[in-house]
Amino acid sequence: MASHLERPPSGCPYGVACAVGFIGLENARFRRFVRGPYAVFDYLAGLVRLSSQRYIGQSPTGGAMIVALLVMIAASAGTGMASLAAMEGRGTIGRC
Repeated sequence: MASHLERPPSGCPYGVACAVGFIGLENARFRRFVRGPYAVFDYLAGLVRLSSQRYIGQSPTGGAMIVALLVMIAASAGTGMASLAAMEGRGTIGRC
């Protein structure tokens, strides 16, 4: 039977992405590309009018998609751990 330590944990990419968002290069940091919903909708309206502002790095919609992706990865990992704990009584949550 294979040990769970023989392969990297499934949350590893999520952790790396979060770490890069806080300590990575300037254009990759969260504070640089995560903007509010008004900036996202204003950017989308500019795209429709063919007069959107240009950005170095991520546009407001790109930042919103990255945040949505990180939330979905966390939700997928969380529900996977919960179902493993419920069905087999093991895993990170199953040990609590």
